[in-house]
Amino acid sequence: MDVVKKDVEKINGHVEIESWENKGTRISIKIPLTLAIIQTLLIKMGQHMFAVPLTSVREIIQVSPADISTIEGFEVIKFRDETIPVLRMNKVFNLKDYDSSKSLKYLVLATTGVKTVGFLVEELVGEQDVVIKPLAEHVCESRGLAGSTILGDGTIALVLDVTEVIEDVISKQRQFAATEMRHGQQAHRSSLVGSPD
Repeated sequence: MDVVKKDVEKINGHVEIESWENKGTRISIKIPLTLAIIQTLLIKMGQHMFAVPLTSVREIIQVSPADISTIEGFEVIKFRDETIPVLRMNKVFNLKDYDSSKSLKYLVLATTGVKTVGFLVEELVGEQDVVIKPLAEHVCESRGLAGSTILGDGTIALVLDVTEVIEDVISKQRQFAATEMRHGQQAHRSSLVGSPD
């Protein structure tokens, strides 16, 4: 721990250790905000700017409405023998002032582990290194956001937490499957009750 403490202090950070008897220990490492710099892909939806960590970006493709289909209530796209969930940014983050009639032609394929989702967006702005700033709890309670950043022109961009977004997609898919299974079982029981002996 001494080695860690010395290395963190070299970059003007500090280590805090809190211990509770019979409960455990919490170690907090704090580093200067300027070290929290990541490479991102900036994407735009109307007036809203988002930053996707480049480490999560697998590929960017152009799509048309005809490429997107619906399976079990979820929008998907078939791409290289994969069925990939399609997420509309305006729906994921409830962008009420977004004009949903606009053409969405880019699909940013983002991945964590073996799971991939596609973010359907209006405009690709480009790659940029950004400094992440945490979001205050009272400002935004949306899951799927890792923080925010201020761009060179003063625009605020929200940094996506791709892992959380994918977790939410998987959770919704499981809930849908469980609901369908319950409905199927109820229908089966009803048919058995109504059938003659």
